[in-house]
Amino acid sequence: MFDARLLDYMANEFNEVLKKKKNTNNDVRELHKAMMELRLQSNKAKHILLANHEIPIYIDSLIDDVSYQSHVSVAKFE
Repeated sequence: MFDARLLDYMANEFNEVLKKKKNTNNDVRELHKAMMELRLQSNKAKHILLANHEIPIYIDSLIDDVSYQSHVSVAKFE
């Protein structure tokens, strides 16, 4: 449940960044490779959040040279 919420949060956040930078309504969920990378990073974040209250997340060039950068905390999901 938490995994899906975290992944959805990250995908929505990246879609907003992509929309601003590339002026497109593409959805990261439609690109298999990008979603695999988001899943991997969300899984790592989940494990780190078990011990810490927050974590920075950075994925270089997730789609079309647009990187994903965020800061996730336990408080966002409580």
